[in-house]
Amino acid sequence: MSSPPILNPNVYLNYLLPSIASEYELDRNVNLATLGALIWDILSSISNDYRLIRVGKPSVVSFAYIMTRPASVVTVLLAVLLLTGPVSHCGAVSLGIVAFQVTSFAAASYLFLKRVHAVYFANKVVQHTFSFLWLVSVGTSCAAFAGADHNSLEIADTKHCIRHQGWYALSIAFINPVLFDTLVYFAITYKILVTHTGGGWKALCSSSALPHLSRAVLQGGQQ
Repeated sequence: MSSPPILNPNVYLNYLLPSIASEYELDRNVNLATLGALIWDILSSISNDYRLIRVGKPSVVSFAYIMTRPASVVTVLLAVLLLTGPVSHCGAVSLGIVAFQVTSFAAASYLFLKRVHAVYFANKVVQHTFSFLWLVSVGTSCAAFAGADHNSLEIADTKHCIRHQGWYALSIAFINPVLFDTLVYFAITYKILVTHTGGGWKALCSSSALPHLSRAVLQGGQQ
């Protein structure tokens, strides 16, 4: 028995199963909301960022800080473009998403790495260990490049794209940076806790019990 004809072939969702179409629209709406939140975050901190660029000295840390937000915005913007279309080459857009995603993760996790270096300034073993873990995290996040240009296909001839495979590589790319950032947070929290033994767990749970510098480092790791 042949399938019924598509009444409106220009509507790309008509070519998808209802369950897949619902997931597609949910994914699109989440990316649109994320894009709006990222743009608001950039606009709300643009004055502080401009002051940092104007006053601060050029360094790898400042470059990583400046690159983090724009790379994240471009990543989500390309994801929105991939889900809203029309797109002439789905594979090229998908490859761009991965490239900026890896760049954003590398820059953000490098800032976490420098926090560990600052907190454990007298412990070279910890510094070298986390430097190695950062390299591993960035290297494994590049697994998302595996077949990235083939992970999105055009829906019929509608110039709209859908991701059809590659979730394993993407999960590695997402999980490893998160694990690294989590290790950094626990390492910094442990160092602050053992340094301020008088406060005990109260110092950890209540930021008011910590000195200003330690409080700023701990709260910065939570953001």
